[in-house]
Amino acid sequence: MKIYQSSSYKFFILVSGFSLLAYLFMVKPPKDIVDNVYESQKFNHQQFSNIHFVDRSDQLGVNYFHDESFSKISFKNMDIWLELVAPSTSVIDINDDGFMDIYVTTMKGAPNLLYINHEGKYFTEEASKYGLADLNYEAAPAYALWGDFNNDGFIDLVLARMGCHRFFLGNKDHHFVEHSEWMNGYCSGAEGVNTADFFNHGKLDLVFANYLRDSREKISKVLWMSNVRFDNTTGGENHLLKNESNEFILETKANFLTRSYTHNAGITDVNLDGYYDIFFANDFSHDQMFLNKGNGEFLDVTNQYIPKAFHGLAGMNTEFYDYNDDGRIDLYVSNIYKPPFYRSFNLLWKKKLDNTYENVSNQVGTAQCGFSWGSKFADLDNDGQSDLMVVNGRNRSRGMTKPAQGSSMWYERVEVSQIPKILRKFYRPKEYHNGRYISAFERKCLFMQRDGKFYDVADQAGFNDREENRGISLIDYDNDGKMDAITSGPRAKLKIYHNESVINVKNNWIGLSLRDKYGSPIPHGAKIHLKLKTHQYVRELFPANGYKGFNDPRIHFGIGESKNVEYVDIFWPLSKITKRYRNLTINSYNKISEKASNEIIK
Repeated sequence: MKIYQSSSYKFFILVSGFSLLAYLFMVKPPKDIVDNVYESQKFNHQQFSNIHFVDRSDQLGVNYFHDESFSKISFKNMDIWLELVAPSTSVIDINDDGFMDIYVTTMKGAPNLLYINHEGKYFTEEASKYGLADLNYEAAPAYALWGDFNNDGFIDLVLARMGCHRFFLGNKDHHFVEHSEWMNGYCSGAEGVNTADFFNHGKLDLVFANYLRDSREKISKVLWMSNVRFDNTTGGENHLLKNESNEFILETKANFLTRSYTHNAGITDVNLDGYYDIFFANDFSHDQMFLNKGNGEFLDVTNQYIPKAFHGLAGMNTEFYDYNDDGRIDLYVSNIYKPPFYRSFNLLWKKKLDNTYENVSNQVGTAQCGFSWGSKFADLDNDGQSDLMVVNGRNRSRGMTKPAQGSSMWYERVEVSQIPKILRKFYRPKEYHNGRYISAFERKCLFMQRDGKFYDVADQAGFNDREENRGISLIDYDNDGKMDAITSGPRAKLKIYHNESVINVKNNWIGLSLRDKYGSPIPHGAKIHLKLKTHQYVRELFPANGYKGFNDPRIHFGIGESKNVEYVDIFWPLSKITKRYRNLTINSYNKISEKASNEIIK
């Protein structure tokens, strides 16, 4: 009998294999180095010495700390469930006074918060006054989506939850009255929701990004640890809801195929056919891109447009933005970079002439930022080039202030990936208990752009706290033309980072505050083409694109040393017309109404 056929030889190989794994992961586990997760860049830091951010939340009267102790969710494993329900922040001018306010979704059993902006000087919490406080008594909130859903000119609210979703109509008194009958009893395990006129019928519809199947179903005690092979189809099924004037109806023709763990849904018109398309940022599986056929059906073009070979399999954030000002809307998707355990990258999908995409993130310097979540582009120094802010971090045990106080869970996650899928349900590690952490203590990333390359200056710019953050929203809370940022996360303090950069006196900016034909200040889907003498820019208004952050709905352009704007073309999405506007004022916010008698060019 040959030796390779002997049972003793097979036993020897089996024992040797287990011994090797034991040595690697128990005797000598891989090391978790906190600060090896960023871009390795050598550049002249002096050229960015003017970039500076300061957390002014306490000074402004915003003092929210997100803590799971508010929750009363009765699932088997409370920590893992609560971690999914991270806070979200929305920037919205709730009282229409020209200064942006901040709405915060919190936890089940805790009131949501509305911070009213007093001329950029301070905020006061007034959610109860507007009917927006005690909304979480039977389910945890996930995301607040704002828009004019009944075309009366007043802002309404869709409150997505880990449960049955709620709907509120706004009125002329800036008060919100519940009309959840619009939702027709629709429930899901949502992480996010977004809106656009998907049917070209003059009304805003809804797309839900559902992480879990249904919040009323029991979930695995070790949800995250058991899903490490990235082949799961046990997550939530994403849904499209059509606006039928006084109710949202589930569109059964919109089959988004897989049941992935979706974090958010991004919207743009990918193939420029006049219909809004959808991108899903998925965890534990490939991301997905769907083209809208206009009749409720969607075509999966994922591999054709964003090749699956490059996916990070941990999609968190969807940011559609023309970062290089070539007139084509690009896509930034955050993922996880954690050597030696997991070497995924954030993906910057650059749009090509044929409307497909190529990943250029490693070439331009935006690929590595740890366990990344929310990401936003903005021109932070008004030099005419767009920059990028990324927040990151996973979780840690309560009370931990430094890595030396506990042990990393990353090597355990690698161990679990070696366990056959059928056996993983029996593996029960205690996540985030008694001095444990995973991808914690990471500082944020602030990528400043110079001529097509990005350089991370977060440390020197002060955008570098070590809390675990998930969401980011852009805001210009004092209307000074410099974009500020709001960050939030589980077991983290909500921070308002004021942009105190010393802007070159030659750099100018222009802001646009839009009103559609009904009077709504958030015309979701508006497309803006700004023409200068020597340059031009394209922006889209989808403030709900991205993870857990609803942006300042005003459009902001840094225009460098340009002193005049030739014109602005605005595509108004509900009317399906494009109008040209002239005589705009730089270094201020220009109010532009669709009803104004300007030249219709399309």
